[in-house]
Amino acid sequence: MAAALGRVSRASYTGLRAALAPAGAATCNSASRTLPTVASHKLSFSTSCARFAPAVTQHAPYFKGTAVTNGEFKEISLEDYKGKYLVLFFYPLDFTFVCPTEIIAFSDKASEFHNVNCEVVGVSVDSHFSHLAWINTPRKSGGLGHMNIPLLSDLNKQVSRDYGVLLEGPGIALSTFVCPTEIIAFSDKASEFHNVNCEVVGVSVDSHFSHLAWINTPRKSGGLGHMNIPLLSDLNKQVSRDYGVLLEGPGIALRGLFIIDPNGVVKHISVNDLPVGRCVQETLRLVKAFQFVETHGEVCPANWTPDSPTIKPSPEGSKEYFEKVNE
Repeated sequence: MAAALGRVSRASYTGLRAALAPAGAATCNSASRTLPTVASHKLSFSTSCARFAPAVTQHAPYFKGTAVTNGEFKEISLEDYKGKYLVLFFYPLDFTFVCPTEIIAFSDKASEFHNVNCEVVGVSVDSHFSHLAWINTPRKSGGLGHMNIPLLSDLNKQVSRDYGVLLEGPGIALSTFVCPTEIIAFSDKASEFHNVNCEVVGVSVDSHFSHLAWINTPRKSGGLGHMNIPLLSDLNKQVSRDYGVLLEGPGIALRGLFIIDPNGVVKHISVNDLPVGRCVQETLRLVKAFQFVETHGEVCPANWTPDSPTIKPSPEGSKEYFEKVNE
């Protein structure tokens, strides 16, 4: 990851700003809340929940969510800070470039805030798994290292929306435990999919920065390592929503798998709940089965493999198969 981050140039950072704020919106090092307007495309902070937007002299909007605190996952809420001052700061995304300088600066000053009865909480629309991975990345490699303040996950973007700082268009924001086993398994079988003219693409609602950081994390540390397949960022969740696998509440995708033929037609759909991973070998078997049917016009029975008999799809023709397997 150090090498990847070390290659970042000023042009790269300009690209980041363009990706996250195409109309000149402020990034995480901006001091102003005002967004310039462009005639062809106007962006503004979210007003979809304007009645909850904070205002001086008014009560702060309620929030609750999972944070990384002292290396552990912990539920925190606004109520936890009653009787204390609270500094709640938002930043665009994990594994970016200006943001760690801010977060580390707040963390390093945590004791001074504590001395005046004040707590500090950082918030982004990344998952708590992404927060933890960034904290576990050394500072010399662009990570956060040990944190003295909690980082709150706002994956469904409700806190950012309620506080009036969400850019709705780009959706500015996950490494988890089952996910790397699936992704690595598909990546390791990439050549076998290529051999049957099939490509594999992984999709998550994380940012491309998070994907890159996860790839640059060694597998022994829970990372992905070298990948033979692309990982697509669906940060605004539109792809997951269009494919019907988005859990709108938590803002994450179920383990959906779609086989799409060369004409763009969906041939297979499977959707797992989050705790159970998918079978790569079964996916490869299905691709080969659909290709066999398309090429030969015969259909594939239960538990078909490339070396097993198939069925001629007619009453008379099918008898050949049934006589063979029921001898």
